Parts: sequence; structure tokens; C-alpha cells
Amino acid sequence: SEKKEARERLHLEVAHEPLICVFGFIGKPKRPYTILEAAGKLKDLGHKFKLVFVGELQKECEDLPDKIKEMGLEKEVTYTGFTTAEEFDMYLKASDVCLSLRYPTMGETSGVLMRALRYGKPSIVTNVGSFCEFPDEALIKIGYDVSEKDELVEALDCLLNSKSKRKSLEINAIKYASQHLEPQNNAKSFADFAKSLIAFEEIKKNAMYCHLRSKVIDAYQECGGADDFVLKRTAQTLAELFDRFEA
Repeated sequence: SEKKEARERLHLEVAHEPLICVFGFIGKPKRPYTILEAAGKLKDLGHKFKLVFVGELQKECEDLPDKIKEMGLEKEVTYTGFTTAEEFDMYLKASDVCLSLRYPTMGETSGVLMRALRYGKPSIVTNVGSFCEFPDEALIKIGYDVSEKDELVEALDCLLNSKSKRKSLEINAIKYASQHLEPQNNAKSFADFAKSLIAFEEIKKNAMYCHLRSKVIDAYQECGGADDFVLKRTAQTLAELFDRFEA
């Protein structure tokens, strides 16, 4: 299988411990310290797993290797440093669970998460910003406040214990990706949006539209935006326009 081949090329155990991965430049917004605490709790619960931070450690997280040693997680947790694009993709294919936590966020969308969903990887994300828009059946969302660690432990415990849950997320992730993340579909959506903008530019030149717009603006200026008054005036203007059009 694709996963087996990727693990062999990375010299990872083929059918041994579940592989949990965090991808990209590892800074505090990726929640590495919370993830380490969750890993410690999973170990206490008796889980066997490998956690790999796949990417370069940012300056603010240069002490992560020391934290791993302090917590006695050297056997469970490792980091790769900067990787090639090929290695990065191999870890993605080899993984069993992907963590795409992000807080604070600037509203950005995760490219890694897009790829993980296309590969059908069970993913855990922070329920904030653009991540909120993904369907609950395609991934697991956790909070970013004081409950973050406990929710992460619960989610990972569930995934490591339940093959059926992982399979369900895999199926739903692939289904969602095929409908919304395929390049050709996205290209069509952008093209349709561009066409709608062009069409609206033409509408704005239409005499009926210009007349209606001016009447609505006049109504707002006249009454300070009282909804009932503006709606009544708009209805009257529409009736006037349609009567004229039908004539």
C-alpha cells in the first residue's frame, strides 16, 4: 500500500505503532507544547505510538528537544528538522493521524490539511477561523482554551482505540476533498465567480438598477435608515419599475 511503501522509505515500522504527525514550520501557533503534554498523557494511558514533528523548529520552539527529554518521551517523540518536499509528502502518506492545530490564527487555510484530507488522513484541527468551516464528519475539531489539552487527549485516545472511527474519517475526508478540493473544481468555482462579477458590472450600468439604487439611497438619507420606511419605498420603486417595464 501507499502507506506501507512510504514507511519503508522513511525506515519506519510498517505495521507497528500508530504514527501521529505535525507538519510545517513548528512555531507556538502549531501548539507543540500542548501536543507534547497530550503525548505524555497518552503514554500514561498505555498507548504505543510515534509522534513526529515534520518541519523546521522556529526560534521560539528551539527548546522542544529539551522538553521531549525532560518529559521522558524520547522513544515516542521525534522531530525531523527541515525536510525536502518529497520527504514531507512521504511522512504525510505514512501517517495515521495528522495534527493541524493553529492558535492564534490569522484566518489562514492550511495547505497541509488540504493534502491530508485528499489522502484520507484522520485529522485533528483547532475549532477556530477557517477550520470551523470544515464539516464535522470529515475531521475532529478541538477547543483552544483551557480545555485544549484534555480535548486533544480525548480525540487522540478515540482515534488510537477505534479503527472504525479512523475509517469513517478517512471515507468522509476523501469524499469532502473530491467535492471541494480538486483543482479542476476550484478552478471552475473561481471562473464562475469571475463571470458573476463581470455580469454584475453590466447590471450596474442598467437604467432600472441605477434608478432603484438611487431611490434606496435617497430613502436611507431621508430617514436615517429606518427599515420599515426603506422597505416600503423600495417596494414602491420596484412596482413603478415593473409597471414601466411591462408597459
